[in-house]
Amino acid sequence: MDGKEPNLIIQFKWDDEAKVWVAVADNAGLVLESESLAELFIRIKDTLPEMCKANHIEIYDVGFVFEDERKKESLSEEDVLWYRLSQVKDTYLDFIYATSQYARKNASRFDRVMEYLKKNPKALSSDILEFISNQPDFYEDYSYYDVNSDS
Repeated sequence: MDGKEPNLIIQFKWDDEAKVWVAVADNAGLVLESESLAELFIRIKDTLPEMCKANHIEIYDVGFVFEDERKKESLSEEDVLWYRLSQVKDTYLDFIYATSQYARKNASRFDRVMEYLKKNPKALSSDILEFISNQPDFYEDYSYYDVNSDS
């Protein structure tokens, strides 16, 4: 992200009484809640562009802040993945979403991505995407057209 500070900070906190995660971005007017971080990130990805447009905010960098660090210890495996991806230095919502979608396809993918993140805590989004694109099963999910093929 060209050295700019995030212009949009999304704060996550656990509401122990309601048993939900709450995401708040004051300047965008965003307040969402969900039982899982994975669900919450998907809702943010779907809602944030409209909220920013309505509030005349140009998104050039989003920061993620977790208020209760202790709650991380009781996250589901999938939520741990979403959390770790949100902490990548140059993270962005589409990166988090796409990476999690790749990892969720099967257990071996999930394990490989989690292991990479553990071994490379300072990896940038481009490093992680390069790792994933070099996996032997990367193209299994997508049909692609061979321009040299007759069919």
